[in-house]
Amino acid sequence: MGGRTGCTPRRTPQRSAVPWDRREERLHEHNRRCPGELRPGAEHQRPGADPGPGPARPSSPWKIATASLIGTSVEWYDFGIYATASALVFPELFFPEMNRALGTLMSFATLFVGALGRPLGAIVFGHIGDRYGRKKALIWSLTLMGAGTVGIGLLPGYHAIGVVAPVLLVLVRMTQSLAVGGEWGGAVLFAVEHAPPRRKAFFGSFPQVGDGVGYFLSTGAFAAVGLLGHRALLDWAWRVPFLPPPCWSWSAC
Repeated sequence: MGGRTGCTPRRTPQRSAVPWDRREERLHEHNRRCPGELRPGAEHQRPGADPGPGPARPSSPWKIATASLIGTSVEWYDFGIYATASALVFPELFFPEMNRALGTLMSFATLFVGALGRPLGAIVFGHIGDRYGRKKALIWSLTLMGAGTVGIGLLPGYHAIGVVAPVLLVLVRMTQSLAVGGEWGGAVLFAVEHAPPRRKAFFGSFPQVGDGVGYFLSTGAFAAVGLLGHRALLDWAWRVPFLPPPCWSWSAC
């Protein structure tokens, strides 16, 4: 070994009492100290045989965490503008036949639908992430969320298509619910998997920051269009915050 102590190839047994994070840390330290050491099992290759492709260059944990933060911010912006609209305009647009109090309650009931599909979305997109990769799962969930948000912005009101309008509103809200259920958990997992051994909790917190950023942006968007007046808000301005998400979603990917 040429006097280099502690640089023997390490084979990790299939079953070990050492916790997984400690094993990962020890392997990381071994690779740092002994960059030229053969990988375990490489000594058994035939001379002249193709060793195969080398290890892929790891992505920067900061880059991955920042991408997760941006994607989560976009996702919760889409989710948050619905909450604001359900209090300000949806009672008059989709439940005008009811009195104001009952219409508001029905509007908030559609808001509740957003919580029902999140567990199913986590299961579906978790399976997609395991089979096709975390990045593809995040892209698909962001695309689904963007499509659902634009769909809400393009929906005609009750006076145009009658009771079909609130039914479509509930269906599109369920689409949003599935998307956010898959994106948030996937973003956290994506950030944690690429984080250094002793900083996983730190980088895993980035997607949670996106929650607050998204709600802040959604509130600001409705505050801006609200300056046009209540009549303009009900006629057309409420749709404006729902239309940018497709561009935001693809830029986040």
